[in-house]
Amino acid sequence: MKITPSEIINEFKVVYSSSDSERSKPNRYRSVLELLLKYLLDIPRDEYHSTAHLVSLSRTYHRAFRLDLPRKTRKLNEYFNLWSHANSSEFDLVEFREIETEFK
Repeated sequence: MKITPSEIINEFKVVYSSSDSERSKPNRYRSVLELLLKYLLDIPRDEYHSTAHLVSLSRTYHRAFRLDLPRKTRKLNEYFNLWSHANSSEFDLVEFREIETEFK
């Protein structure tokens, strides 16, 4: 099944407005990034690819470099990976706000 823009927007809104702590949101935003990349690359929702693989595929999107897509997706993915493997004392609220702004 193909992903629609409204699904991506709804997923983002759910995470953004959730009552989860800001410390748990980075992991949840990963699902939005995956949906977005699958949408851009016309990959069905039920087809599994790691986020890192989707990020590497983002370079093949026909407007990737004009949109600065490779840099942005790599930055978001690196942040999500860092946070999911970091301990809670390393969480930086300022950095999270910057990432969340980039993600919008």
